[in-house]
Amino acid sequence: MVLARIEESTDIVLVNTANGPKNEAPRGGDGSLLLWFLLFAFGGGGLAVYYSRIGYFPDIEWHEALSYLGLLSITGGWLVVLFSLLLFVPGFFWSEFLIFDPTILDTMCYVRNERPEMCLRTAGAYVVMPFLGVITVSDLLLTQGLWVTLGGAAAATIGACIYLWRKLDGYVRKANLVDNDRKSRLVKYTLAFATTAFLGVFSLVVIKSLMNYPAFSWMTLICPLVVALSNTLVAMQFRLSKVSAMLISATAAVILLGIGETRLRDPLMNAELTQPTASRPEKKEQITLFDSIWRSFGFCGQPKTTLVIDDKGCSTLVGQDLKVTGLRAGLCKVSDVAILSRLGNNIFFKMQERRISLPKERVVSWSVPADLQTACP
Repeated sequence: MVLARIEESTDIVLVNTANGPKNEAPRGGDGSLLLWFLLFAFGGGGLAVYYSRIGYFPDIEWHEALSYLGLLSITGGWLVVLFSLLLFVPGFFWSEFLIFDPTILDTMCYVRNERPEMCLRTAGAYVVMPFLGVITVSDLLLTQGLWVTLGGAAAATIGACIYLWRKLDGYVRKANLVDNDRKSRLVKYTLAFATTAFLGVFSLVVIKSLMNYPAFSWMTLICPLVVALSNTLVAMQFRLSKVSAMLISATAAVILLGIGETRLRDPLMNAELTQPTASRPEKKEQITLFDSIWRSFGFCGQPKTTLVIDDKGCSTLVGQDLKVTGLRAGLCKVSDVAILSRLGNNIFFKMQERRISLPKERVVSWSVPADLQTACP
Protein backbone atom coordinates (compact mmCIF):
# COMPACT_ATOMS: atom_id res chain seq x y z
CA MET A 1 0.00 0.00 0.00
CA VAL A 2 1.38 3.39 -0.99
CA LEU A 3 0.53 6.34 1.22
CA ALA A 4 0.91 10.00 0.39
CA ARG A 5 0.44 12.76 2.96
CA ILE A 6 -1.43 15.97 2.31
CA GLU A 7 -1.40 18.64 5.03
CA GLU A 8 -4.36 20.95 5.29
CA SER A 9 -4.27 23.31 8.31
CA THR A 10 -3.90 21.01 11.32
CA ASP A 11 -5.37 17.86 9.78
CA ILE A 12 -3.48 15.16 7.91
CA VAL A 13 -5.10 13.27 5.09
CA LEU A 14 -3.66 9.91 4.12
CA VAL A 15 -4.28 9.04 0.48
CA ASN A 16 -4.42 5.37 -0.38
CA THR A 17 -3.63 5.23 -4.07
CA ALA A 18 -5.58 2.01 -4.39
CA ASN A 19 -8.72 2.67 -2.37
CA GLY A 20 -9.08 6.45 -2.11
CA PRO A 21 -8.54 8.91 0.73
CA LYS A 22 -8.55 7.92 4.38
CA ASN A 23 -8.44 10.37 7.23
CA GLU A 24 -5.97 10.21 10.07
CA ALA A 25 -6.82 11.58 13.48
CA PRO A 26 -5.86 15.24 13.90
CA ARG A 27 -2.71 15.97 15.84
CA GLY A 28 -4.47 18.02 18.48
CA GLY A 29 -3.21 21.23 20.03
CA ASP A 30 0.25 22.62 19.60
CA GLY A 31 1.07 22.13 23.29
CA SER A 32 2.29 25.69 23.96
CA LEU A 33 0.08 26.08 27.04
CA LEU A 34 1.24 22.72 28.33
CA LEU A 35 4.85 23.79 27.82
CA TRP A 36 4.35 26.89 29.99
CA PHE A 37 2.60 24.76 32.58
CA LEU A 38 5.56 22.37 32.64
CA LEU A 39 8.01 25.27 33.06
CA PHE A 40 6.15 26.53 36.12
CA ALA A 41 5.38 23.04 37.42
CA PHE A 42 8.99 21.82 37.36
CA GLY A 43 10.30 25.14 38.68
CA GLY A 44 7.68 25.32 41.40
CA GLY A 45 8.10 21.68 42.29
CA GLY A 46 11.83 22.13 42.66
CA LEU A 47 11.41 25.17 44.88
CA ALA A 48 8.82 23.31 46.96
CA VAL A 49 11.30 20.45 47.48
CA TYR A 50 14.05 22.87 48.47
CA TYR A 51 11.95 24.89 50.91
CA SER A 52 10.51 21.75 52.47
CA ARG A 53 14.10 20.71 53.18
CA ILE A 54 15.02 23.91 54.95
CA GLY A 55 11.70 24.10 56.81
CA TYR A 56 10.73 27.54 55.57
CA PHE A 57 8.40 29.17 53.07
CA PRO A 58 8.87 32.83 52.05
CA ASP A 59 6.19 35.50 52.33
CA ILE A 60 5.88 36.97 48.83
CA GLU A 61 4.10 40.29 48.17
CA TRP A 62 1.89 40.67 45.12
CA HIS A 63 4.32 43.12 43.49
CA GLU A 64 7.00 40.39 43.66
CA ALA A 65 4.81 37.84 41.91
CA LEU A 66 6.18 38.64 38.43
CA SER A 67 9.75 38.12 39.60
CA TYR A 68 8.68 34.88 41.28
CA LEU A 69 7.06 33.62 38.05
CA GLY A 70 10.19 34.52 36.14
CA LEU A 71 12.24 32.59 38.65
CA LEU A 72 10.01 29.54 38.25
CA SER A 73 10.24 29.66 34.44
CA ILE A 74 14.04 30.01 34.48
CA THR A 75 14.71 27.20 36.93
CA GLY A 76 12.00 25.03 35.38
CA GLY A 77 13.45 25.75 31.95
CA TRP A 78 16.68 24.02 32.92
CA LEU A 79 14.80 20.85 33.73
CA VAL A 80 12.47 21.03 30.73
CA VAL A 81 15.34 21.45 28.26
CA LEU A 82 17.47 18.68 29.74
CA PHE A 83 14.68 16.16 30.05
CA SER A 84 13.19 17.06 26.65
CA LEU A 85 16.47 16.22 24.96
CA LEU A 86 16.51 12.92 26.80
CA LEU A 87 12.86 11.85 26.90
CA PHE A 88 11.03 13.63 24.06
CA VAL A 89 13.24 14.77 21.16
CA PRO A 90 14.56 11.29 20.18
CA GLY A 91 11.00 9.97 19.93
CA PHE A 92 10.02 12.99 17.83
CA PHE A 93 12.93 12.32 15.44
CA TRP A 94 11.99 8.68 15.15
CA SER A 95 8.41 9.59 14.31
CA GLU A 96 9.17 12.29 11.77
CA PHE A 97 12.30 11.00 10.03
CA LEU A 98 12.44 7.25 10.53
CA ILE A 99 9.48 5.12 11.49
CA PHE A 100 6.78 6.83 9.42
CA ASP A 101 8.94 7.53 6.38
CA PRO A 102 6.98 6.36 3.29
CA THR A 103 9.86 4.23 1.95
CA ILE A 104 9.96 1.95 5.02
CA LEU A 105 6.40 2.51 6.22
CA ASP A 106 5.36 -1.06 5.42
CA THR A 107 8.31 -2.34 7.47
CA MET A 108 8.04 -0.12 10.54
CA CYS A 109 4.23 0.13 10.73
CA TYR A 110 1.04 -1.83 10.40
CA VAL A 111 -2.42 -0.60 9.46
CA ARG A 112 -5.01 -0.23 12.19
CA ASN A 113 -8.35 1.51 11.63
CA GLU A 114 -7.02 2.45 8.20
CA ARG A 115 -4.11 4.39 9.77
CA PRO A 116 -0.46 3.35 10.05
CA GLU A 117 0.71 2.61 13.59
CA MET A 118 4.22 1.83 14.76
CA CYS A 119 5.08 -1.87 14.90
CA LEU A 120 6.71 -2.42 18.27
CA ARG A 121 8.45 -5.60 17.17
CA THR A 122 10.17 -4.19 14.07
CA ALA A 123 10.76 -0.63 15.26
CA GLY A 124 11.82 -1.94 18.64
CA ALA A 125 14.39 -4.28 17.11
CA TYR A 126 15.79 -1.78 14.60
CA VAL A 127 15.55 1.55 16.48
CA VAL A 128 14.60 1.28 20.16
CA MET A 129 16.95 -1.51 21.22
CA PRO A 130 20.06 0.02 19.57
CA PHE A 131 19.18 3.34 21.21
CA LEU A 132 18.78 1.59 24.56
CA GLY A 133 22.20 0.01 24.06
CA VAL A 134 23.85 3.40 23.42
CA ILE A 135 22.23 4.96 26.50
CA THR A 136 23.13 1.98 28.70
CA VAL A 137 26.78 2.00 27.60
CA SER A 138 27.00 5.74 28.24
CA ASP A 139 25.33 5.33 31.62
CA LEU A 140 27.79 2.66 32.70
CA LEU A 141 30.82 4.71 31.61
CA LEU A 142 29.79 8.03 33.14
CA THR A 143 32.01 7.72 36.20
CA GLN A 144 35.06 6.77 34.14
CA GLY A 145 35.63 10.28 32.84
CA LEU A 146 34.18 12.46 30.09
CA TRP A 147 36.42 11.24 27.26
CA VAL A 148 35.90 7.59 28.14
CA THR A 149 32.15 8.17 28.18
CA LEU A 150 32.17 10.01 24.85
CA GLY A 151 34.42 7.38 23.28
CA GLY A 152 32.22 4.53 24.43
CA ALA A 153 29.06 6.35 23.34
CA ALA A 154 30.58 7.11 19.92
CA ALA A 155 31.61 3.47 19.42
CA ALA A 156 28.15 2.25 20.47
CA THR A 157 26.46 4.79 18.18
CA ILE A 158 28.59 3.82 15.18
CA GLY A 159 27.83 0.15 15.79
CA ALA A 160 24.12 0.88 16.10
CA CYS A 161 24.14 2.95 12.89
CA ILE A 162 25.89 0.16 10.95
CA TYR A 163 23.31 -2.31 12.32
CA LEU A 164 20.43 -0.01 11.30
CA TRP A 165 21.89 0.55 7.81
CA ARG A 166 22.24 -3.17 7.13
CA LYS A 167 18.79 -4.01 8.46
CA LEU A 168 17.01 -1.29 6.46
CA ASP A 169 19.03 -1.70 3.27
CA GLY A 170 17.06 -4.74 2.15
CA TYR A 171 13.72 -3.04 2.74
CA VAL A 172 14.80 0.11 0.90
CA ARG A 173 15.91 -1.99 -2.08
CA LYS A 174 12.36 -3.33 -2.39
CA ALA A 175 11.16 0.21 -3.10
CA ASN A 176 12.91 0.02 -6.51
CA LEU A 177 14.79 3.27 -6.01
CA VAL A 178 17.82 4.31 -8.00
CA ASP A 179 21.12 3.68 -6.25
CA ASN A 180 21.76 7.30 -5.25
CA ASP A 181 18.23 7.73 -3.92
CA ARG A 182 18.51 4.50 -1.96
CA LYS A 183 21.75 5.58 -0.34
CA SER A 184 20.32 9.01 0.41
CA ARG A 185 17.42 7.42 2.25
CA LEU A 186 19.74 5.21 4.28
CA VAL A 187 21.97 8.16 5.14
CA LYS A 188 18.89 10.06 6.28
CA TYR A 189 17.82 7.22 8.57
CA THR A 190 21.24 6.69 10.11
CA LEU A 191 21.81 10.44 10.61
CA ALA A 192 18.42 10.75 12.29
CA PHE A 193 19.25 7.88 14.61
CA ALA A 194 22.77 9.19 15.33
CA THR A 195 21.32 12.61 16.17
CA THR A 196 18.93 11.09 18.69
CA ALA A 197 21.76 9.09 20.24
CA PHE A 198 23.95 12.20 20.50
CA LEU A 199 21.18 14.27 22.12
CA GLY A 200 20.35 11.48 24.54
CA VAL A 201 23.97 10.98 25.58
CA PHE A 202 24.56 14.73 25.90
CA SER A 203 21.58 15.29 28.20
CA LEU A 204 22.36 12.13 30.17
CA VAL A 205 25.94 13.27 30.77
CA VAL A 206 24.77 16.69 31.97
CA ILE A 207 22.04 15.30 34.23
CA LYS A 208 24.12 12.54 35.77
CA SER A 209 27.12 14.84 36.33
CA LEU A 210 24.83 17.23 38.21
CA MET A 211 23.28 14.43 40.24
CA ASN A 212 26.71 13.00 41.15
CA TYR A 213 25.61 9.37 41.31
CA PRO A 214 28.02 6.43 41.78
CA ALA A 215 29.11 4.05 39.04
CA PHE A 216 26.34 1.51 39.66
CA SER A 217 23.08 2.39 41.36
CA TRP A 218 19.35 2.23 40.93
CA MET A 219 19.61 4.95 38.28
CA THR A 220 21.97 2.80 36.19
CA LEU A 221 19.25 0.16 35.89
CA ILE A 222 16.14 2.32 35.69
CA CYS A 223 17.25 5.39 33.73
CA PRO A 224 17.99 3.73 30.34
CA LEU A 225 14.75 1.73 30.51
CA VAL A 226 12.66 4.82 31.31
CA VAL A 227 14.40 6.79 28.54
CA ALA A 228 13.80 4.11 25.92
CA LEU A 229 10.17 3.55 26.98
CA SER A 230 9.39 7.27 27.02
CA ASN A 231 10.77 7.87 23.52
CA THR A 232 8.99 4.79 22.18
CA LEU A 233 5.64 6.05 23.44
CA VAL A 234 6.40 9.56 22.15
CA ALA A 235 7.12 8.15 18.68
CA MET A 236 3.82 6.28 18.77
CA GLN A 237 1.74 9.22 19.96
CA PHE A 238 3.34 12.31 18.40
CA ARG A 239 1.47 12.12 15.08
CA LEU A 240 -1.83 11.60 16.85
CA SER A 241 -1.47 14.10 19.70
CA LYS A 242 1.47 16.33 20.53
CA VAL A 243 -0.01 17.03 23.96
CA SER A 244 -0.17 13.32 24.78
CA ALA A 245 3.44 12.89 23.70
CA MET A 246 4.53 15.80 25.89
CA LEU A 247 2.61 14.40 28.86
CA ILE A 248 4.33 11.04 28.40
CA SER A 249 7.80 12.59 28.49
CA ALA A 250 6.81 14.81 31.45
CA THR A 251 5.63 11.74 33.37
CA ALA A 252 8.93 9.99 32.66
CA ALA A 253 10.82 13.09 33.85
CA VAL A 254 8.85 13.12 37.09
CA ILE A 255 9.71 9.44 37.63
CA LEU A 256 13.43 10.07 37.15
CA LEU A 257 13.34 13.18 39.33
CA GLY A 258 11.48 11.29 42.05
CA ILE A 259 14.07 8.53 42.02
CA GLY A 260 16.89 11.07 42.08
CA GLU A 261 15.40 13.01 44.99
CA THR A 262 14.99 9.96 47.25
CA ARG A 263 17.55 9.71 50.03
CA LEU A 264 17.19 6.00 50.63
CA ARG A 265 20.21 3.75 51.09
CA ASP A 266 21.16 2.27 47.74
CA PRO A 267 20.86 -1.54 48.09
CA LEU A 268 23.09 -2.15 45.06
CA MET A 269 25.97 -0.18 46.56
CA ASN A 270 25.10 -0.90 50.21
CA ALA A 271 26.34 2.59 50.95
CA GLU A 272 24.98 6.11 51.15
CA LEU A 273 25.06 8.26 48.03
CA THR A 274 26.97 10.97 49.78
CA GLN A 275 28.55 14.38 49.47
CA PRO A 276 29.84 16.60 52.32
CA THR A 277 27.55 19.43 53.30
CA ALA A 278 28.82 22.98 53.39
CA SER A 279 28.38 23.79 57.06
CA ARG A 280 29.44 20.39 58.44
CA PRO A 281 32.08 18.68 56.27
CA GLU A 282 32.01 15.59 58.44
CA LYS A 283 28.32 15.10 57.69
CA LYS A 284 27.42 13.31 54.48
CA GLU A 285 24.45 14.07 52.28
CA GLN A 286 23.25 13.16 48.79
CA ILE A 287 23.52 15.82 46.07
CA THR A 288 20.47 15.70 43.78
CA LEU A 289 19.62 17.40 40.50
CA PHE A 290 17.51 20.04 42.24
CA ASP A 291 20.40 20.78 44.60
CA SER A 292 22.77 21.35 41.71
CA ILE A 293 20.38 23.68 39.91
CA TRP A 294 19.72 25.75 43.04
CA ARG A 295 23.45 25.91 43.66
CA SER A 296 23.98 27.23 40.11
CA PHE A 297 21.49 30.03 40.75
CA GLY A 298 22.81 30.81 44.24
CA PHE A 299 19.77 29.54 46.15
CA CYS A 300 21.59 27.14 48.39
CA GLY A 301 23.45 28.04 51.55
CA GLN A 302 26.81 29.82 51.24
CA PRO A 303 28.50 28.84 54.50
CA LYS A 304 31.06 31.66 54.63
CA THR A 305 28.82 34.62 54.05
CA THR A 306 29.33 37.72 56.16
CA LEU A 307 26.29 39.85 56.99
CA VAL A 308 26.37 43.49 58.06
CA ILE A 309 23.23 44.25 60.09
CA ASP A 310 21.73 47.42 61.55
CA ASP A 311 21.15 47.97 65.25
CA LYS A 312 17.60 46.57 65.31
CA GLY A 313 18.73 43.41 63.55
CA CYS A 314 21.65 43.11 65.96
CA SER A 315 19.28 43.35 68.91
CA THR A 316 17.12 40.63 67.39
CA LEU A 317 20.07 38.27 66.99
CA VAL A 318 21.35 39.00 70.52
CA GLY A 319 17.85 38.26 71.76
CA GLN A 320 18.17 34.86 70.10
CA ASP A 321 21.36 34.23 72.14
CA LEU A 322 23.54 34.51 69.04
CA LYS A 323 27.02 36.01 69.04
CA VAL A 324 27.60 39.12 66.90
CA THR A 325 30.64 41.31 66.31
CA GLY A 326 30.15 45.01 66.98
CA LEU A 327 31.21 47.55 64.37
CA ARG A 328 30.77 51.31 64.47
CA ALA A 329 27.66 52.73 66.10
CA GLY A 330 24.44 51.20 64.84
CA LEU A 331 26.02 48.26 62.95
CA CYS A 332 27.26 44.77 63.69
CA LYS A 333 28.33 41.76 61.63
CA VAL A 334 28.00 38.00 61.75
CA SER A 335 30.34 35.64 59.94
CA ASP A 336 30.20 32.04 58.70
CA VAL A 337 26.56 32.45 57.77
CA ALA A 338 24.75 30.22 55.23
CA ILE A 339 22.01 32.14 53.43
CA LEU A 340 19.19 29.72 52.69
CA SER A 341 16.60 32.04 51.12
CA ARG A 342 16.38 35.64 49.94
CA LEU A 343 12.87 35.39 48.47
CA GLY A 344 10.04 37.34 50.07
CA ASN A 345 10.15 39.94 52.82
CA ASN A 346 12.67 38.14 55.04
CA ILE A 347 16.12 36.70 54.62
CA PHE A 348 16.44 33.18 56.01
CA PHE A 349 19.90 31.98 57.01
CA LYS A 350 21.80 29.51 59.15
CA MET A 351 24.42 30.46 61.73
CA GLN A 352 25.78 28.93 64.90
CA GLU A 353 23.67 25.79 64.34
CA ARG A 354 20.47 27.87 64.26
CA ARG A 355 18.16 28.86 61.40
CA ILE A 356 17.09 32.48 61.65
CA SER A 357 14.59 34.69 59.82
CA LEU A 358 15.35 38.41 59.69
CA PRO A 359 13.56 41.22 57.82
CA LYS A 360 15.46 42.24 54.70
CA GLU A 361 15.61 45.88 55.73
CA ARG A 362 17.70 44.90 58.74
CA VAL A 363 20.49 43.58 56.49
CA VAL A 364 22.71 46.41 55.22
CA SER A 365 25.07 44.26 53.13
CA TRP A 366 26.44 40.76 52.70
CA SER A 367 29.53 39.30 51.06
CA VAL A 368 31.14 35.96 50.20
CA PRO A 369 34.68 34.99 49.12
CA ALA A 370 35.12 35.41 45.38
CA ASP A 371 36.10 31.76 44.80
CA LEU A 372 33.47 30.20 47.05
CA GLN A 373 31.39 27.36 45.66
CA THR A 374 27.80 27.39 46.89
CA ALA A 375 26.43 24.24 48.50
CA CYS A 376 22.98 23.02 49.44
CA PRO A 377 22.13 22.58 53.12
